[in-house]
Amino acid sequence: MFYCLPMFTLCLSNIGTAQMQQLIFAKIEGFKGDDCGKINEVPQDMGRLILNLLTNAFYAVNEKKKQRPEGYEPTVSISTKKIGDKVEIRVSDNGNGMPESVKDKIFQPFFTTKPTGQGTGLGLSMSYDIVKAHGGKINMTTKEYEGTEFTISLPV
Repeated sequence: MFYCLPMFTLCLSNIGTAQMQQLIFAKIEGFKGDDCGKINEVPQDMGRLILNLLTNAFYAVNEKKKQRPEGYEPTVSISTKKIGDKVEIRVSDNGNGMPESVKDKIFQPFFTTKPTGQGTGLGLSMSYDIVKAHGGKINMTTKEYEGTEFTISLPV
């Protein structure tokens, strides 16, 4: 069973050294959310799902920070909300977002927007498969130069 907010803490504690270096540059806004109760799930799958989304968010805000936009404060937000018989998990960042041309490709295996050697293109593909295996949905909204938000909806 998955208890939403404690799982986010666990995921953050498992982030590797490279991601921790990125984390230093980002404000984590949140762990805001409802007590969403229990979700029937495989804990390792949920951990991998959240970790993949956080890793991408930290990468995005770190890349934007390198461009040194005036007044930019890298921010990663996580929230949960119980909506009827579903739990909604949102992971968002205020990085560079993604261009319209890649939106339809992001969940395809081996597709990456990262430079060669910095991404395998498997994180979002795996995340999509995990959400589907748990009877849920994953959606992404993005605005180029403004940020990205992933919304996961899972049955309770």
